[in-house]
Amino acid sequence: MCPYLKPCKGVVEFAGVTRTEIDMSQVRATAKKQSRLRILSLAAIGIIILPFVLYLASQFTQRVEPDQLTVLYPNGRSVVKKIVPSWLIDEVVEGPVQLEMTFPKCRHFDRYRFWVGTDGSDSTTRQPSAWTLWLRNGTNAWTVADTQTTSKSYFNGLWYAYPLKAGSECVDRVRIDVDRISGSNVLRLYKFQMYESWFLERTASAWLDRNETLASWVLSISATCATLLRMPEIQSALNATIAIIFALLAIELVLTGWQKSALNRLLFQRNSSANRDLACAFLLGLGYLGAFATIYSLGGNKLTGMVSNLAIAKLSPFGLQLNSGLVVLDITIYLLVVTFFDYWSHRILHSKLFWPLHRFHHSATEFNTLTVYRNHPALAAWDPLVQMWPLAFLPMTPSISEYWPLVVVLWHTVQMVNHSDFDWTYGWIGRWLVMSPGMHKVHHSNNPAHFNKNLGNLFVIWDRIFGTYQDVSPQPVTLGLLGEDGKLSEQWTVVEWALDIKHLVTGKYALGR
Repeated sequence: MCPYLKPCKGVVEFAGVTRTEIDMSQVRATAKKQSRLRILSLAAIGIIILPFVLYLASQFTQRVEPDQLTVLYPNGRSVVKKIVPSWLIDEVVEGPVQLEMTFPKCRHFDRYRFWVGTDGSDSTTRQPSAWTLWLRNGTNAWTVADTQTTSKSYFNGLWYAYPLKAGSECVDRVRIDVDRISGSNVLRLYKFQMYESWFLERTASAWLDRNETLASWVLSISATCATLLRMPEIQSALNATIAIIFALLAIELVLTGWQKSALNRLLFQRNSSANRDLACAFLLGLGYLGAFATIYSLGGNKLTGMVSNLAIAKLSPFGLQLNSGLVVLDITIYLLVVTFFDYWSHRILHSKLFWPLHRFHHSATEFNTLTVYRNHPALAAWDPLVQMWPLAFLPMTPSISEYWPLVVVLWHTVQMVNHSDFDWTYGWIGRWLVMSPGMHKVHHSNNPAHFNKNLGNLFVIWDRIFGTYQDVSPQPVTLGLLGEDGKLSEQWTVVEWALDIKHLVTGKYALGR
């Protein structure tokens, strides 16, 4: 027997029965170590998520664009310009000009910014390099709010913001005196916005202003990434998307450890499924997916894109305008309509006729954050036919379009989380409101009992209403495909895509789920 009041360990015999006694000091040490690891994990997750949360919070800052622009030329002539989405002014000017802008309502601003174009090498040398900004607060008196003289190079696709050195509680008119233009006499001023900044932006801006060299490097890197990673469909959300990918990979790394992490499986222990995920993500990021879409859809993506644009142009004037006065209510209704069409689009892709277009996505045998990009390129010919209906019959109002990029980022985040290797269920929220990773794993399960279940990509409501809801499986779920569908993944990806198109046309192996 062990000595009295001392930790017992090893094997002892008591009443003829041999048993292993527990060293309680080791148990307490192990529990303490696990507790510290949990605290460190939660702290790491918090540190990773905090910048992203702050970024999303910044999107709620209301940025106001002018509703009218008047150009005052050196010879005294003035022209009222129509405000269009892509630019304010782009023309040859002789000498200094004045740009006078009116805003829809009088409000407080402490910062202004302008956007430097999307494409073209010339736009970086056709921006104002010396200007004075004036404010008017409902009276006839103008106040100098900022003066800038800069020799910096402006990069395409980036916003440039400046604080107002003098402001007013009520600004309804802004005038910019452009004294000099970089490199030429072509004035190209893109979107101009006034807004009230938030504390993190003010802090970061002040720090970068004190570190000119670092600021230049940051802008150069950002511009290079924006050029290399061309994603026109979510251009405004590009930086957020990349941040979310790395954040989710880091969170999974903290929770599962390096050996089981998706990052390890994507970089060092890759299999054919991970290779396909990486290939699709890089093709999309580098802007080459459009070429594959045209090839594999036989030009159908161009045709359906034209049909979609024509339908929206012809039908949207007769559509219903959501303008309840409550932006949150309008966005909620619009999102429900969009997800309704998205649900039925997904359900149709699970039918026998269209399954070959969706089979490739379900061929993944494991999940990681990049699996969300694993799609057949020919789907580019299908998506416009689905996406046009909400835009045609329920056209976006300005209040919805202002916040819609943020909604898209959040929706895309949910999809990336659902394709990550998490087993989260969200409790009653996952059963009734938002699709959880656990439920989406059921959707990708190769168990026939799970086929064609949990088709919603965001909300659970449509699966509940139309009878395709399936609760999270208590048993481990195996991902991938069975039978002939699964054997197609043994081919090279480009061959696999071609065979999917062949089966779409011939009906062979269109088994459905």
